[in-house]
Amino acid sequence: MNRRGNESTVGTGEVEKRMPHSIRFLEPEWERIEAFAADRGLSPAEFVRYAALAAIEAPQDTLAGRLAPLIESTFRYVYVVATCKRLQMKEAGQGKQLEQVIGWARKAQDEMLVPESD
Repeated sequence: MNRRGNESTVGTGEVEKRMPHSIRFLEPEWERIEAFAADRGLSPAEFVRYAALAAIEAPQDTLAGRLAPLIESTFRYVYVVATCKRLQMKEAGQGKQLEQVIGWARKAQDEMLVPESD
């Protein structure tokens, strides 16, 4: 869905550009998120994004519904961390490696968007 709530189609090999947001965590909170995401084969940003979107859809009287504001704020921190790492890599002359990592991430995202067959 886009910012207006309209569904948008993303074909294989195409990625809809996300808008950047930042989230702040205490270090122990972030470490828990990283570990949880890694155990499930996700990046911390993917986990936070999926968790926040699931919380938005959950009825407000459920735990997920009550956690929605907390999860939404998590997105902001993930953006700040990713932006800092991107700047560090560029300053270290690792622009080529950064573009390669971005390419891998987009490819993985495309693969996750393809429905599994039974």
